Amino acid sequence: AAAGEARRTQLRHAMRRSAVLIGLGLVLSHAPSFALTNVLAQIGLGYMAAVVLVGRGARVQLTVAAAIIIVYWLAFAAYPVSDASTLGIKLAPRESFPGFFAHWNNHTNLAAAFDRWFLNLFPRDAPHVFNPSGTQTLNFMPSLATMIFGVVAGEVLRSARPPPARAAWLAVFGGACVALGLLADLTVCPIVKRIWTPSWTLYSGGIVVWLLAIVYWLVDVRGWRRWTPPLVVVGMTCIVIYVLSFPLSPWLAETMRLHLGQQIFAGLYGPIVERGSVLLVFWLLCWWMYRRKLFVRI
Repeated sequence: AAAGEARRTQLRHAMRRSAVLIGLGLVLSHAPSFALTNVLAQIGLGYMAAVVLVGRGARVQLTVAAAIIIVYWLAFAAYPVSDASTLGIKLAPRESFPGFFAHWNNHTNLAAAFDRWFLNLFPRDAPHVFNPSGTQTLNFMPSLATMIFGVVAGEVLRSARPPPARAAWLAVFGGACVALGLLADLTVCPIVKRIWTPSWTLYSGGIVVWLLAIVYWLVDVRGWRRWTPPLVVVGMTCIVIYVLSFPLSPWLAETMRLHLGQQIFAGLYGPIVERGSVLLVFWLLCWWMYRRKLFVRI
């Protein structure tokens, strides 16, 4: 926009970006058949709506986010509760809620039913009955509200407010989201990440906005920037490190075991050491790209 690019051109670019994100999500999906639950695919599905809301003002943006959250809650609440055993599924206690909250039970909720219809429209090795992880295609709808929170936060940071006021606004907004999310968890729907319930949307969105406020205060207001270069490297190469992590993480871990000993990741903290070691290798690759200004853009 600052370069004078027409809105129509921007929207065409956004459409291409959405298509690429969805395509990458399909390629990286762990499912044996067609699935749209990968994070990149989920972002791609909601991205165009978020782009359309850019520049519309916080009141309009938050009204749309609230409408999405409320309508999505109503749709789940109106969908009849069913027994997972009829699908041949035995729910663990943590996957099953009593009373009204049963509308959000794993594998028997509205989004799971939608996937049993939608995903079976595509060629599959076997009919889709449920996703073992519990994640669903329709997660992109409440996730869109999360993206809208990001649009609002970004425009606050680019506003004419004094920097301390921007940080304060984000802190208050984040607190309001966390409070509403916890209240919703106690009253109208449970906090469940895997199906991105409205309460989780508010709760997690508020925490992320809080983190943004803290980092903005430290880096841009206080000027404490010596600790940021490792994060800058990841920020400039985030799509690379994310995409590579899917095919290469298991291979890297096994290669380290082969050359450094099978017990290198043993013990209580073994998984942390393993993930940290793999992350370090990916970061070094991204650092090499960053030093040479090799950036992948969509």
